[in-house]
Amino acid sequence: MTAVAAVPAYVGKHTDLLGATPPGHRFGLYFPLWHRETWEIADKKGGKQRALKQVLPLGGEARQQLAAVRARQERLATMAGALTIESVSEAPFMTGVGMEHPLENGFAFLNPYGLPYLPGASVKGVLRQAAEALALDEGLNDRGGWDILAVWWLFGFDATSACLANPQSDAAKGLRAAIEAGSLDPELAKPFAPILDLIGGGEAQQRRQKIHRKGALAFWDVFPEPAGGTLAIDILTPHYAPYYQKGLPPADCYAPTPVPFLTLPPKSRFRFQVQFLDRAALPASLRERWRTLIEKAFDRAFAWHGFGAKTAVGYGQMQRVRESGAETMAPGAGPIPECQRSLPSPGTRVEAVLSGEKTRKGGWKALHEESGVIGPIQNTNDVPADKKPNDRVTLIVANRTDFRWPTVADEKRAAAAKGNTASIGNSPRKMRKR
Repeated sequence: MTAVAAVPAYVGKHTDLLGATPPGHRFGLYFPLWHRETWEIADKKGGKQRALKQVLPLGGEARQQLAAVRARQERLATMAGALTIESVSEAPFMTGVGMEHPLENGFAFLNPYGLPYLPGASVKGVLRQAAEALALDEGLNDRGGWDILAVWWLFGFDATSACLANPQSDAAKGLRAAIEAGSLDPELAKPFAPILDLIGGGEAQQRRQKIHRKGALAFWDVFPEPAGGTLAIDILTPHYAPYYQKGLPPADCYAPTPVPFLTLPPKSRFRFQVQFLDRAALPASLRERWRTLIEKAFDRAFAWHGFGAKTAVGYGQMQRVRESGAETMAPGAGPIPECQRSLPSPGTRVEAVLSGEKTRKGGWKALHEESGVIGPIQNTNDVPADKKPNDRVTLIVANRTDFRWPTVADEKRAAAAKGNTASIGNSPRKMRKR
């Protein structure tokens, strides 16, 4: 039985167009799971997995959008002097599993793009957890320069943190040990002193709630590049559904219930970007070393925590990739107005892909895949009428961001220039009179 999406009939007729939409749209609005007459799941045994398979391909348009978004983020990060960390996933990656969806396991897509993403707030939460572990875990020989005060200054003060709200926690014990050892910087401690009076409930809790201090860092959304240009399906097989759902005794005789869900495959690429917000009150010692501290927090997160959902069972594990040209901006350096990725010099002929995204006036745009630059074709009216999105074409670089479609005049100029060069190279040299 053919399953359909829960959309009006006139939309459902254009299945060829629905298949070209980004995966987030196919997973949400156009998810083909329903029986046309009853609007129940069309095939409860295998229908969910078949519907998910139609979501997996990224598609040409979505690839162009992803390349453009990542290139734009890279340019803005360079201009803002942000720290960039590259990584590759070593296990399947999940995000947004708590979002409502007919599969019971959601996935986070950023609309209106429909592209998978990891919210910056999630990145901040993982890095804060890693930084607090470096600051307070007992038995660490190398804390990477972290203490709890640096966490509060860079991430913001959290009145609900375990090291303050739960006096019996290991984190609270680590905080007390640091205070007793006198290892906390007095300058950084001034807004929070006396720190011992912040631990516990009652008056300590009331005192914590009066402290309002924002962090000095901004954590950007992450747009991963799926390995192979496709998403993946993973399956969870709970064996004790009657025990969980009906209260029956747990037993090994129950049949497993396959539950498919969406993931990003291993070897997907992630680019994390952290921006320093120039808070006037931030002590000079943290201004000088915030990059080093955050890099240590990333290393801890990659080694011990992971990103996204289900990290406790191995999902979201990543390995940092150190590439030339990345993370090269010195601490405190000013903005760099030029993008590291740019088109070749004007006049150069390049291979590009026509984009489905048009200019405000309806003109063509093209993507130069090597640099990630997507820009308008200046003489868009010269593009032949039979051209369509995703076609590969040869264009002329007009400037750092624009292209030109090669015209007859361009071909004549190119031929003339080539002829002049040839004649110069082959012309007989006159003998000098002696």
